[in-house]
Amino acid sequence: MARESDGRRGPRESRGPRFRMFAVAMFAVVVGAALAGVPLLAPATPAWAHAYLIGTTPADGATVDRVAEVVLDFDEELIDFGPDVDPSSVLVTDESGLHYETGCAVTVGPRISVPVALGEPGEYTASWRSVTIEGHVIRGDVEFSYAPPEFEIATAGAAEPRCDAAGAVGGAGGAAGTLGIVALGASALIAVGVASTMFVVRTRPPRPSWRRRRRGALPPPGSRRAARLERERARGKLERT
Repeated sequence: MARESDGRRGPRESRGPRFRMFAVAMFAVVVGAALAGVPLLAPATPAWAHAYLIGTTPADGATVDRVAEVVLDFDEELIDFGPDVDPSSVLVTDESGLHYETGCAVTVGPRISVPVALGEPGEYTASWRSVTIEGHVIRGDVEFSYAPPEFEIATAGAAEPRCDAAGAVGGAGGAAGTLGIVALGASALIAVGVASTMFVVRTRPPRPSWRRRRRGALPPPGSRRAARLERERARGKLERT
C-alpha cells in the first residue's frame, strides 16, 4: 500500500537550501582569492607574459640617418590608463648614458612610441618597459646606430630622463599596483557579499522539521492530511448543529 504523502520533508531535505548557500559562499571566496592573487603576483613573474615585441623603428641593429621617434610594436594590446598615467616607458641613451627623449612614452593599443632628438653619431639604446593586459611587466632593449648627414645639428643629451623610468606617473610599477588595488577592491566586495549571505543563513529562523510537525503542529497547507483535517472539522460542526 502506497504511503500517503503530506508534503513533509525529511531531515536531509531540510538541510539542502542552507548547504547550497554555503557552497555558493565558499565558491565566491575561492574566486575572490584568485582575483586578488594573480594580479599581485604578476609583476614578479615577467616570464609568464603573453605580449611579444614583433617590430621596432629603428630596427634592432639597424643604421639610420634620421630618427624623430622610436616606435615599438607588439603582438597584442598593452595596458593604457591614459596620457597622464601611462605605464610604459622608453629611455633612449647614447654610449655615455645621456638621454635623448623629448617627451614621455605613449601607448596606443599594441604600439609604444616616444619622440627623440639624437645627438652625435654613434650607438644608441632604447630601453623599454610596459605592462601586458594580463598585468605582467615586460622589458627589453633595442640597439641601433645613428649616422646623420654632416650638416645635421646634434642635440645635447640630458643627464636625467625627460620622464622617470617608470613612465609618466607611477609607470609599470604603478600600473601593477593599480591592478592590485582593483583586485583587492573586488575581493573586498565579494567578502562583504559572502559575509551578508552567511549572516542571513545563520539568523534566519529554522523551518520546522518533519519530526516537529508530527508532534501536533498543523500539516502543510494543500497536503492530503490538511484536507482530511478540514473535512473532519466540517463534519464535527454539522454534528453539533
